[in-house]
Amino acid sequence: MKSHHKYIEYLLKKLDKKYNKNIILFYNPKCIRTNITFNKEKNKHLFEYGDRLIENAIKEKKHYRDYLRYVVSHEMGHIYWNTNKYETLEEKTIAEYKAERFALNRLKKDYPKTYIWVCKEGYSMVHDKTWGNCESEKHYRNAWEKIKEYNS
Repeated sequence: MKSHHKYIEYLLKKLDKKYNKNIILFYNPKCIRTNITFNKEKNKHLFEYGDRLIENAIKEKKHYRDYLRYVVSHEMGHIYWNTNKYETLEEKTIAEYKAERFALNRLKKDYPKTYIWVCKEGYSMVHDKTWGNCESEKHYRNAWEKIKEYNS
């Protein structure tokens, strides 16, 4: 499990070096969903993750690095596009689309095998009629349905 934490830190440092967004990594064991917040006073982004991210990565077995690359890239997309403030379903959908698009573009360039794996996973999820139908997940489904790689 320690190697998973180190790998998350490595990925985040690599992206932060490229985009210079002043990111602080924060491990909170109880954090259920990886998220990004911005501290205006310190001019820093906080990347918060918890045991759930590690557990989900472990479930992916041989693809755990792919999973971590994807999640870190997706969250970096929120930082890059500054899409962490939204009120309506439409704003949430746009934020998720931009973050997902950023992740896919980065992965395609830097990790082509991960990109292929993520596209297969995305395709499966979009074509699973039960995924993303509840109110708290609807914006993900709406965004992913607009991603061409997930629909072809």
